[in-house]
Amino acid sequence: MRPRSCTALLGLLLLVGCTSSTPDDPAGPPMPAPADFAQGACASVATDLIGVGAVLPRLGEGGVVEQAVKDELKAVQDGIFFFAETAPAQVKPELDILVGSLGSVRIRADGNTYETSLGDVLKTSYDAAVGACMAPAASTAPVIEVTLPPDLTSAGPSAPAPGGTRAPAPSATPSG
Repeated sequence: MRPRSCTALLGLLLLVGCTSSTPDDPAGPPMPAPADFAQGACASVATDLIGVGAVLPRLGEGGVVEQAVKDELKAVQDGIFFFAETAPAQVKPELDILVGSLGSVRIRADGNTYETSLGDVLKTSYDAAVGACMAPAASTAPVIEVTLPPDLTSAGPSAPAPGGTRAPAPSATPSG
């Protein structure tokens, strides 16, 4: 082979090797943006929740977990724990479970006995917490549902009845 051909071939191989479609870091779960939590009950803990999602793919395949990952796990667990203590009832259970899952992963990571099944549990807990925090029920504004009795029209209780008289206002006392 000629020197130029070797150089061109070597350059092509390097280009293909450097632009491989296999990323250095494994892909993680879809990441919500902080703005996704803006209207929800979890807006103040959004950064910590996003941090859990960011660290999940870096846990590895088992055994030893890098110290930087352990540090990130501790930081996000602390933030979520303190928020979960006073979290609204509709998101508290999911946040408590996430804190417990983070603790399990951290204990095993500190002991160099981390297993991917713990990461799977953490991912499930993470998904549930994010889902609860982004759900319409997690909104800080109260949701009020009103069901009108079938005998009231859309015009309300003071609308004229079909015979031209006003319908009486519903009684404030329960009928028993």
